[in-house]
Amino acid sequence: MQQVIEQLLTISINNGEDTPTNPNTGFLGFIDGSGSNTSLILALIITTIVLAVATLILRHKQTHKTLKPLFVSTMSLVALTVTTIITTTTTATTTETKTFTTESTITLPSTATHGYTIKAYMSGSNALTNANQTATLIGTNTASTIDDLTTNSWGIKSNLDNNYQSLPTDQSQATILATSNDTTPAGTQITFPVAAKVNQAIPSGDYTGQVYYQINKHYLYTLNYDQNTTDAVTNLPDPATSNTPESTNTFTISTMTPQRTNYTFKGWSTNASVTTAEYQPGEDYTMTAGETEEATETLYAIWQRDAITFDQAFAAAGKTKVTDPSSGAEYYKMSDMDATICNTVTGPTSATAGDEQTTTLIDIRNNKTYTIAKLADGNCWMTQNLDLELSTTTTLTSDNTDLTNTASWTPTRNTYTTQGTWNADKDNDESARPTAAYYQASYGTYYNWPAATAGSGTSSLTSGEAPNSICPKGWKLPVNDGTTSYKNLIKAYGISSATDSRFTGSPLGVVFAGYFCDGGWMRNQRKAGYLWSSTAYGRSGARRMRSYLDGILYPQDDDIKYDGISVRCVAGV
Repeated sequence: MQQVIEQLLTISINNGEDTPTNPNTGFLGFIDGSGSNTSLILALIITTIVLAVATLILRHKQTHKTLKPLFVSTMSLVALTVTTIITTTTTATTTETKTFTTESTITLPSTATHGYTIKAYMSGSNALTNANQTATLIGTNTASTIDDLTTNSWGIKSNLDNNYQSLPTDQSQATILATSNDTTPAGTQITFPVAAKVNQAIPSGDYTGQVYYQINKHYLYTLNYDQNTTDAVTNLPDPATSNTPESTNTFTISTMTPQRTNYTFKGWSTNASVTTAEYQPGEDYTMTAGETEEATETLYAIWQRDAITFDQAFAAAGKTKVTDPSSGAEYYKMSDMDATICNTVTGPTSATAGDEQTTTLIDIRNNKTYTIAKLADGNCWMTQNLDLELSTTTTLTSDNTDLTNTASWTPTRNTYTTQGTWNADKDNDESARPTAAYYQASYGTYYNWPAATAGSGTSSLTSGEAPNSICPKGWKLPVNDGTTSYKNLIKAYGISSATDSRFTGSPLGVVFAGYFCDGGWMRNQRKAGYLWSSTAYGRSGARRMRSYLDGILYPQDDDIKYDGISVRCVAGV
């Protein structure tokens, strides 16, 4: 905010008379600063010489008339000497100077809340002119005291460095005379000393010049740094402030790097919701003031969550590894999984990035190991089919199995190991893991729906979800529709065909294991894949996902409850 005050600067010079006018005394010169009078001394010398010559002439007339030529020579010498002395006296007077002072005062027209800066310049010329006698005082460059001013010049004193100086004629180069960051009320008077130094060549009179004072109110700029999270953050920069008369201000963004557990600081943005930073530490950030004298803006920290692995998540949850008795390797247990652990693990950055976090866990019920992954739907999935053989002598408990409404469950049949045995029972469990040559370990164990639901999914359950499953504790059968459904998973990856490499390869790893049907025979091995859900579909049916080698994919399909198909489990609910 700039206001301009125009002022006629005037300094009065009183130099007295230029030369003495008393005919009885004659010109004896000016007394210089040392207090001596060289002109008077020279005049006395001349007087002495003249008296001496006069004495010689008188004696000559009385006794030596033959000396006339000598008289003439003596007079010529005296005349020469007098001329030289007078010339020297006249030159000496131009070195004598006088100094004069005055003040230039301006009044602050309105309150400067955050201070002010005053600049000054002149128009056309920076000389002060005596209009009556057409004499000028030039502007001095810089002088620390009045005595240091250039002779026949003037200067105005800056409140910044206490030096006298001239004013420029270029408005854009206006000289800063005063500045303050303090609140200054309207009506405050600000005074600048003005001085001139002249010799006798400068006539008396008023010397004036037009001065333009630019009064610039200060703006207070504030740049805030927001951590952009409710988590604990250290090393967050303090707000930056700047008090300046400029209508724009450029900050250098702090080089401090905020710290947040499990996150990487990516930079700063003016938008708290974005994931890409606009500014980096050390870069410039420019703010523009509006109509008020204050401008405040905020930069928000942009974070990227660090890739937290399953091992880190299990360890953070206080879980410990167990040893696989067959290999001696150590694994975290399937039954230690819970929603907190799954949600802690970093998911893939995109559906096509291929950077899913994976690990191998052990199912302590039979010491089988499984690869699991944090997938694009935000859940943790088994990427291999369940391979738990059931036995009438092994009771599953809620300590190791997904049993919600019962403490334990004992299968009514052992898992079949040969073909030709299958009762097509929709009310009692059946499972099979044949030893046929065309069976592959990746197929896992086949289960009818009552077995897959740990006895809770019988013909009496006609809708809704079976409450239990044979999944390990902490895991469940997928639902038909919802956040833990195959439908939602397929959608998260944008998969529309079973030929998509992400469906049968990484990260989903679906296999075409076929199914077990009435009569105990395997069907569609290496041609089709089927996976149970927990959702009932009438007395005799339940929901499943069905896929084929040729690309057909039904994430929401149904099957007869007594067919034997594959099971995969999901965690993260």
